[in-house]
Amino acid sequence: MATRLELQTRARTRADQDGSDFPTDVHYQTFLDEAARETFGDLVLSGWPVNYTTSTIVTNVNTGVYAFGGTDTVFSVLLVYTNMGGQQLELRRVNPGSVAALRSTSNQGGPSQFYEARMDINTGPVVEFFARSAGTYFVDYVADFAGFANDAAVWRGPARSDELLVLLAAAKGCKKEGRTDAAESLRSEYRELLVKVKDLASWFDQRNSAMIRDVKPFEGFSGRNASFEYFAGPGGMF
Repeated sequence: MATRLELQTRARTRADQDGSDFPTDVHYQTFLDEAARETFGDLVLSGWPVNYTTSTIVTNVNTGVYAFGGTDTVFSVLLVYTNMGGQQLELRRVNPGSVAALRSTSNQGGPSQFYEARMDINTGPVVEFFARSAGTYFVDYVADFAGFANDAAVWRGPARSDELLVLLAAAKGCKKEGRTDAAESLRSEYRELLVKVKDLASWFDQRNSAMIRDVKPFEGFSGRNASFEYFAGPGGMF
């Protein structure tokens, strides 16, 4: 782990700017926030088991679309589920070809079984439930890295990922000076190191490998609108 101030000092050194006040500290603070977000995205996409946040949504039969995530910038949606008879049941992502039919279909008093998560550029992330129903639903999502609050804020990524931030911030510092060759060389180092860090990140839990779950109808349901047989969310069976 490293603080923003430590990362900034290391980035200046890698950019051969440790004896200079340009780019400024404010510039480097911005560079490090951008570098952290880029690295965070690369790591999540590689399978790094990052923590998630849950939004609770209370629905009614008159509304199909609901906002979630609050003030967070939502990076990705992991799971959408509801309660049914005291059990947490996962919803499936809707087939685009079935949207019109599902919007016209009554759920006959049961819970929604499908969802679609979208991004509204004006209001933020939203989720639509199919078919509309009254109930309580949950959305597990990964929030994007929010940025460093101050010089003492700590980067808590996987092993050696702090060096990735250093390389990206240094590349941005070199580019600010117009040293494009140096910037590209640092980015090349980033890409090479990223491969190793991805391997390290995916082995965060070395005892058990990730599981691929079967998709089968839940007992008591049938047809193309059947739900998954496994339960989801905190305290779920699998």
